[in-house]
Amino acid sequence: MIVCNKAVLATGNNSLDSILTNTQAPLDFDFVSIDVDGIDAHIWANLAVYRPKLVMIEFNPTIPEGARVFQDNDTTTMIGSSLNALVELSKVKGYELCGVTVTNALFCRNDYFPLLG
Repeated sequence: MIVCNKAVLATGNNSLDSILTNTQAPLDFDFVSIDVDGIDAHIWANLAVYRPKLVMIEFNPTIPEGARVFQDNDTTTMIGSSLNALVELSKVKGYELCGVTVTNALFCRNDYFPLLG
């Protein structure tokens, strides 16, 4: 297990790709949890080098179901994104929604999704 304690931004030296490059994490590690109260979707959208098998990402449950809200890449705003916006992003990134809690969505990479039955 690799544990990092760093401030994460969507791009630049503090992007998740950049931070992980300085670890021994394999390119297709098993699991990542993204929960930063705001730019979560941007962090995942910009994760390009690494392709975890399972992604857990926080969404804003107060946004009505079906609405597409994708917060600006602004760390001073803490609205977050809607579940619907994250599902759309997951399709672009090659993932499928496989579970939801009150505030988190779980996405499985397409090549592993059939294993869930």
